[in-house]
Amino acid sequence: MIDIRVDTDYSGNSINLDDAIKELYNRVRYLEEENFIIEEICHAPERTLECFYYNGRLASVCRERLATKAGVCTKARCYKSPRLEEIARHFAQSVAVPMIFNLQFMENSKGKPVVTDVNLRTAGGMGLSYAAGWDEVSAFAMVLLGYTEEDVFSTLPETIPEADGDKAIGGCLPGKNRVG
Repeated sequence: MIDIRVDTDYSGNSINLDDAIKELYNRVRYLEEENFIIEEICHAPERTLECFYYNGRLASVCRERLATKAGVCTKARCYKSPRLEEIARHFAQSVAVPMIFNLQFMENSKGKPVVTDVNLRTAGGMGLSYAAGWDEVSAFAMVLLGYTEEDVFSTLPETIPEADGDKAIGGCLPGKNRVG
């Protein structure tokens, strides 16, 4: 049994975690599974990993949200994230994905990146990534036009150029020596 007392609570009230768990169980045990969602609490930064997947090969760019309007990223820091790309690669090899998709990430309480959203479509803020040199639309068009795999992936840089000082490029600040 664990008792938690709040220092500022001079009335002597406490929370017994065993009782709290039992009460929670009693409140939800009759609910059907589809009637509730249990989510892990996640923390900033919120990142979108734009992915291009063709012939088992994955390329990606990460956008860390700095500002949004109506839920769409309007200012971001763009960089390459090998760590998030590896998660996306595993995802793409496990599930049928289209050529262009994006995964959104936040960090859990242990600081590990977790997927918070899967979009099997282009990202709403893809113009920001394009401004930083990431051109998945041209890559997609080149596939349709029969270009070689090397030509297709040539539009998707392995590095994102650094910004000139803190100058934003099309609203996107390319990361400076960022590794995700």
